[in-house]
Amino acid sequence: MTDEPLFKPAVCECVAVSPGPPHVPTPLSTLRMLFFAFSLGIALISFVAVPILAAGSDSADKIDPAVPTAVVFVIGLALHLVGQGFSRPDRFSACGSRAQLVAMFRTQFMLRIALAEASALCGFVAFIVTANVIPYAVGVAWTILGFIRIAPTRRHLERLQDDLALQGCPYQLLDTLENPIPTT
Repeated sequence: MTDEPLFKPAVCECVAVSPGPPHVPTPLSTLRMLFFAFSLGIALISFVAVPILAAGSDSADKIDPAVPTAVVFVIGLALHLVGQGFSRPDRFSACGSRAQLVAMFRTQFMLRIALAEASALCGFVAFIVTANVIPYAVGVAWTILGFIRIAPTRRHLERLQDDLALQGCPYQLLDTLENPIPTT
């Protein structure tokens, strides 16, 4: 019998793929990664926490979910309408440079993500209070609708670019987001 371990540690030899500078993610790829992370967070809460919490609640302690569900529906609708206001192209007032355009888009994108996700969070609170999953399902439905509207897809960005061009913005939003901005 030898003293060799059952699993041998892997030796990683780091080989440079290209001799150029390290990869700098583009602003668009960064926003898409953030969008994916927030979407995954909602999915994880939906598929993990909700069944665990729903299985652990007694039916005698349940509160009627009608009022909390209606409140979550109204909050979701209000947040959705406010989010639509943030997605208007006339909100892009900083079109003086590429960096300003990216910063403005990033800020508005994060605000719209927060507004879209807030209805699911309100639904989750109502779910905890009522021990009924219906308010959370209503909140998640509004969140999914908001995420669909703000996803940083090529089609959405091209539509926004057309609106910005009508306002006289000299920069192409999609090109600006797909190419790293020089820091020097």
